[in-house]
Amino acid sequence: GKFSVKTVSEYDTRGFLVTRKDVDSAGKTLRKETFVNDARGHVLSATGNDVEAKTKWTATYKRDARGNVLEYLKKDALTGKMIEKTSYTYDSKGTVLSENNTTVYGPDSKSVNRTTSTPTYNAQGLIEKLEETFSSNFLDGTDYITTDYRYNAAGKVIYSRVVRLNIASYGSSERETV
Repeated sequence: GKFSVKTVSEYDTRGFLVTRKDVDSAGKTLRKETFVNDARGHVLSATGNDVEAKTKWTATYKRDARGNVLEYLKKDALTGKMIEKTSYTYDSKGTVLSENNTTVYGPDSKSVNRTTSTPTYNAQGLIEKLEETFSSNFLDGTDYITTDYRYNAAGKVIYSRVVRLNIASYGSSERETV
């Protein structure tokens, strides 16, 4: 038989997301998240469990007055240890200026990935360049990834180029999509 997973989202009477779950083709729930929203519908916190991995977690969202997420913090519900933390900065219009992410994983929670993303926007507000750094405590060096985008008049991506550099591990690579 064919295995597939579908995501099922449930909303309250105000139209705010309250649960989201991944269900396999046999109807078994693989993962479920439950959300708590503020009066404007912004998610303030979430709890979740991954049935297959037998893990449970909690997450909190710190927001500014506009409702932009300033910090997302996900912790193991049993141990309280951080799983993931992402912080964002914005300009005065609410456009993302940077995103910093730290993810901890592995059976001993000693594997740590860090990613920083900084977008540059064109006059239409579309991402023209995305500069990222990725480091991990189990890989040599740091990856420096730059993605350039070009758009058609309708705002659809018609060209992208990814350049990845990590001299310590493998030198550099480049990939274009037209």
